[in-house]
Amino acid sequence: MKEIWKLIDYKNVPSIYEVSNLGGIRRVGHKLKTKNQFGLFDTERKEKIMGSCKNTQGYLMFRPQRNNKKQVHLIHRIVATAFIPNPEGKPCVNHKDFNKSNNCVSNLEWVTYRENTLHATQNGVLVSYKGRESNLAKYTEEEVKKVYTMCKSGVSQSKAGGIMGIPRSTVGSIMQKVSWKHITDLIDKEVH
Repeated sequence: MKEIWKLIDYKNVPSIYEVSNLGGIRRVGHKLKTKNQFGLFDTERKEKIMGSCKNTQGYLMFRPQRNNKKQVHLIHRIVATAFIPNPEGKPCVNHKDFNKSNNCVSNLEWVTYRENTLHATQNGVLVSYKGRESNLAKYTEEEVKKVYTMCKSGVSQSKAGGIMGIPRSTVGSIMQKVSWKHITDLIDKEVH
């Protein structure tokens, strides 16, 4: 693929930077006014390929300076904004191959939050943990089975929760199959 460069038109990025369809960032040659104790001078700045670094999520960042303040921008968003039309106004830029360092335009696409999550889930990158496998679970599957069975046999949700030490609101979520649905569905299948 031939490398194509475009002037970056993104947020507050100074107009001395360009982005390429392969994910590169460069500063274009330009003149700059500099000041020292002897006065004001014109300085020639040469074209330069800019470096990048990774953020805590592993995405490559570009950190230009404007008015002596560093900015932080994600390179994949800059590439997508410059090269990929987004007529539906989708908010996310997805890496098709899951490689967060591959900011080539052919690897990027605009997606919704839902499409982004679905892409990761379908390809095994994002795993949804159920029951005790979830680090958010406070109760065991046995406790859930017991409270569900009690309520199904006519014990009130408040009483069943009191017996098992599970709050009434959590028992309600279990009974409505908002949480622990994989367990309650299993119990219902066993009964029928």
